[in-house]
Amino acid sequence: MEMDAGAHGIARLAKAGHAPLAGRIMLSVPPVLVTHLLADHLPRFRMEYPDIRLSLSAHGQRVSLSRREADVAVRFVQPDEASSVARKIGRMDFGLYAHRSYAHLSTPERWEFIAWDQTYADMPAQSWLLGIAGDRPVACELTHSSEHLIAVRAGVGVGGLPHFIGKRDRELVAIGEDIPPFARDIWLIVHRDLRKAPAVRAVMDFVAATISQDQDLSRR
Repeated sequence: MEMDAGAHGIARLAKAGHAPLAGRIMLSVPPVLVTHLLADHLPRFRMEYPDIRLSLSAHGQRVSLSRREADVAVRFVQPDEASSVARKIGRMDFGLYAHRSYAHLSTPERWEFIAWDQTYADMPAQSWLLGIAGDRPVACELTHSSEHLIAVRAGVGVGGLPHFIGKRDRELVAIGEDIPPFARDIWLIVHRDLRKAPAVRAVMDFVAATISQDQDLSRR
């Protein structure tokens, strides 16, 4: 393990010394942020940095920067790796949404909810949603927010969606004005050895600016 860690460290330092604004950068981001946010802005990144090959991995599992599973990562939990540097770049606010033609839109006591399945049974968003639901039924359980959006659009029930998803969809309406607020912090993480590499800095700046811009738009 020590030999592996040393080899990874040498590789990181070599990568940091490569030619400016060129190379392959591995970026790990939760699926909801890739599908509904970052993907739309990739053409702009490509135009500005044609020599950076961005390898974008969309999964919610934790990755190790020390083992070079990613160069840069975005997470909803502050990391505890001593070799990593993290900063909070925003937060993901949630709300309740339903299709504008949902059968029980005006009768909250009859709302049925779209929850997360057992894959994410322990995540804070699930506790928040089920706390709101109370004794009201759960219509279905799904894994990813993209699936939740499809179910809400289909009129299956009420879903908890990030505002940057719900506010963009003209077929959806925000409901439950008196519900408790809920948000997830968004953290940008990089290994200490790579944080000053020009290509890595370009990716970090792109991610931070994209998330900040989208949050500004969602508040309007």
